[in-house]
Amino acid sequence: VICTGNYSSLSGSIHFIDPSQLTVVDTINIGGEPFWPAVDSEGRCFVSAGGWSGQGKVLCYDAISRRVVRGTGNPIYVGLGAMGLAIDSTGMLYSTSQQANSVSKFNSQGNLLGGFPVGGGPVSVTIIDLQTNIDSDLSVNPTTFKLGIPYPNPFNSQVVIPILGRSDSKSHQAVEIIDIC
Repeated sequence: VICTGNYSSLSGSIHFIDPSQLTVVDTINIGGEPFWPAVDSEGRCFVSAGGWSGQGKVLCYDAISRRVVRGTGNPIYVGLGAMGLAIDSTGMLYSTSQQANSVSKFNSQGNLLGGFPVGGGPVSVTIIDLQTNIDSDLSVNPTTFKLGIPYPNPFNSQVVIPILGRSDSKSHQAVEIIDIC
């Protein structure tokens, strides 16, 4: 759950929810006024965060380790009034800039790669990317798979263990859990 704060004395935060218990299991005080998320294949969540004077801002946290990567002290600067955010299959990010009437393109390291003007007050962006379709020529590189951090931690009857990586329709991955007790 992304909370923007109250724009004065309470800054933005990210809350991780256990849906089976309807409880908050962790909170990240990311700062700023976070709004729209986009998660990359490494588990980093980029969040547009307004920036209503000077430059627009995008913040970033690692959704697996739940640590701030780019906070208010080191944001990614984009066009003024960052609102909508999307990521394509190559990992490039696009942020709408409501007050700058533009879209900024940047990479996951925060390097601004360019931008282009659009209509007045853009607030969202959608990527239609042919690379998101399963392609019969895709191959699997097993080194791109890894297990994420289990959550919630501690857990009782259920736990989620994220499997990070890319695959195609021909591949088969299995996780075997062995109880050594």
